[in-house]
Amino acid sequence: MTNSKVVVDDLPGVKDEAGELIDAANKGVWSFDDIYGELEQLVAGEKVGRQQQEDITFFKSVGASYYDLAVAQGVYKKALTLQIGKTVEL
Repeated sequence: MTNSKVVVDDLPGVKDEAGELIDAANKGVWSFDDIYGELEQLVAGEKVGRQQQEDITFFKSVGASYYDLAVAQGVYKKALTLQIGKTVEL
């Protein structure tokens, strides 16, 4: 069975800035109640991410992408230093 989850970087920010989600909610075809959780909850292990290869996760970010990239680069460099993680082909 395929599970789908909507994960956001910041719930208040998404409710205020994510135009496509706001529009879908206003049209009644989707609800902010459908949001599974915030990214920090997945990272902290408070929420479970994908459990099967077929699972679909939609991630909506309204933060500053350059900040997200800087954090991702730091995490990547740390993982290389600690020789942890998994390489995946995209």
